Amino acid sequence: MDLTALTRGSDSAVVLGCGPSIRQIDADTEDMLDRVDTWSLNNFIIHPSIVPTFYHLEVKKHRNGALMRRLTKERREMYRDVCWILDKNRDYLLKYVRPEWYPRIYTYKKTYKAVDSGLYTPGGKPRVSCKCSLSIVLDIMARQGYTKIFLIGVDLFSSAYFWTDNPLYADADIPELMRSCKPDERPVGAPHPTISMTTFIKGLGEHNNIEMINLSPQSMLADVIRTEDVRELHRVL
Repeated sequence: MDLTALTRGSDSAVVLGCGPSIRQIDADTEDMLDRVDTWSLNNFIIHPSIVPTFYHLEVKKHRNGALMRRLTKERREMYRDVCWILDKNRDYLLKYVRPEWYPRIYTYKKTYKAVDSGLYTPGGKPRVSCKCSLSIVLDIMARQGYTKIFLIGVDLFSSAYFWTDNPLYADADIPELMRSCKPDERPVGAPHPTISMTTFIKGLGEHNNIEMINLSPQSMLADVIRTEDVRELHRVL
């Protein structure tokens, strides 16, 4: 289906990034997520229990290809009702999100934004900014008319993921290449290369009257947008 057929299920939404602060989500908070739209991206399927409403998948064969092929097969019942959002120009993604397993697949064609500011009104093709897949997810979310977007796992202060050096994932068979965002270029503790997303997120929210709320005090977003403890979800949802 075309992306224009996509519809939101709530006025607020939670973005689930893959940063370390995802570890802050306890069982009670995880239950709260069932009350609101959740959006995830990239390798979030590694998480053993949280299943998002919407999932923007990216696959780089040398890096996460084998893992994504295995997980999208193993978790096809668990993820059956997820709305998958795929780049139409990357038809190889259908080898991972196979239509016979997943009936809700939405595709789009993207464009690239010349500047990294979020000060624009989404329209036409979804835009990539800051060379970051999260920017296109937020672009699509803005089109959905959300009034509040909560973000957790969008930390940016390091290049680590929620599974990095995490004993809970010791048996998950995650490739060493996925220990950090670019292990061949930077150590785990180095700032994420898309740190300019802080400015983009702030600008996109202000320009489109979306309240952006950061749920990770350790995130670089704490310097630019309202920041609450993850337990804030218990109050507002």
